[in-house]
Amino acid sequence: MVPFSLWLEMFLMILMFEVVREAGVRLPQAVGSALSIVGALILGQVAVTAGLVGAPTIVVISISYISAFIITPIADITALLRIALLISSTMFGMFGLIVALLGLITHMVSLTSLGIPYMAPLAPTYFRDFKDTFIRFPTKWLKQRPTSISNKRSTKIERFNIYFDFGISKDGIPFRLNSFPFLRRSLVNN
Repeated sequence: MVPFSLWLEMFLMILMFEVVREAGVRLPQAVGSALSIVGALILGQVAVTAGLVGAPTIVVISISYISAFIITPIADITALLRIALLISSTMFGMFGLIVALLGLITHMVSLTSLGIPYMAPLAPTYFRDFKDTFIRFPTKWLKQRPTSISNKRSTKIERFNIYFDFGISKDGIPFRLNSFPFLRRSLVNN
C-alpha cells in the first residue's frame, strides 16, 4: 500500500529522476551516463521496495524520461513542461491538462524563428511541405524546396552539381566542369 496520492508519487519520482539527470550532466561523460542509468535503477527499485511509490508509477516516469532523451537539446524544457502539466492536471483534472496543452500549442504557433513560423508546415498550412513533416521521404522525391521558407529558386540543386562541379587536372590544378561540358558528360556516362 502506497501512503501518498498519485500526484505526489509522480512529483517525487520526477524530482528524483531530475536530480539523477542533473548529476549525470555535471559529471564527465562516461561516469555521468553510468551514474544516470544505475542511479535511476537503484532509486526506482528502492522506492518500490520501500513502498513509497507503486511500480506502475515507476514505469510511466521511466518511459517519460527515456522518451525525453530522444531530443536531448530540449531535455530541460521537457522537464519544466512535465512539471507544469502535472500541476495543471492535478489542480483541475482533465480540463486543466487540455487547457495547458492548448496554451502550449497556441504559444508554439505564435513563435517565429528568423521570420519563419515555428510550426511552419502545420500552422500556416503548406500542403506541399507535408511530405517531409511527419515521415522523412527519400531525398530523390524531394525536388522542390519548402514553400514555408522563402527562396530564390523553388527547385533544389541536383546532387551531381554539388559533388562534381569542380575537378582536378593531372597537374593538380582545380577547374570548373561547367566550362568543359564534354568532361561532365563523360563522368556521367562512366
